[in-house]
Amino acid sequence: MNIIPDISPERLQDAIDGDAEALNSIVAELTPPVYRFCLSMLADEALAEDAAQDALVRVCSSLPEFEGRSKFSTWVYRIASNRCLDLLRSKSSRVEDSLDALAEAHDGEETIAAQAQGEGDFSGPLADRMLVEEALSKLDAQSRSILMLREVSGLAYDEISEALGIPEGTVKSRLFRAREDMMVILRRMMSRAPGNTIPVVETK
Repeated sequence: MNIIPDISPERLQDAIDGDAEALNSIVAELTPPVYRFCLSMLADEALAEDAAQDALVRVCSSLPEFEGRSKFSTWVYRIASNRCLDLLRSKSSRVEDSLDALAEAHDGEETIAAQAQGEGDFSGPLADRMLVEEALSKLDAQSRSILMLREVSGLAYDEISEALGIPEGTVKSRLFRAREDMMVILRRMMSRAPGNTIPVVETK
């Protein structure tokens, strides 16, 4: 489920060769999904607009450097995620937007919140999303980024590796840790909710 589309090599080459119409059509196609991705990372419309614009400028200026060794969409994800991470670090932005997809575990598994609370009927769809949003805001930028790329954008491990510029093994370990951190945070939050006595399980 890639949000950012892949562009055919022919269209990319036309843009690199100076075809303004080809370049404009690529930018028009990329703008909505890049903005949505940045918004999901930053949860701030103004910051997302800035990040998306900066990312698209970088994509356009760097097109001749794209060698096609990875998917075009993965390359764009890397540029966009790096810009978002820069903004998160420099401005200490608080990310609270999980999107509906983040309220569901990957590949049709139970929701993260449902797994955290076990059997019971505390969350429901709206409460579940709110819990995940708040839990996300407590994660560090790297964990947030890797969860967004995996759970929302649906990238494979090798694609995340390309997008973040880290080894695939590191992707798996960081994703595992990020999910564990989310579970711990959610358990803490739900253990404090009225009528809940869910034990807090610390992750070592």
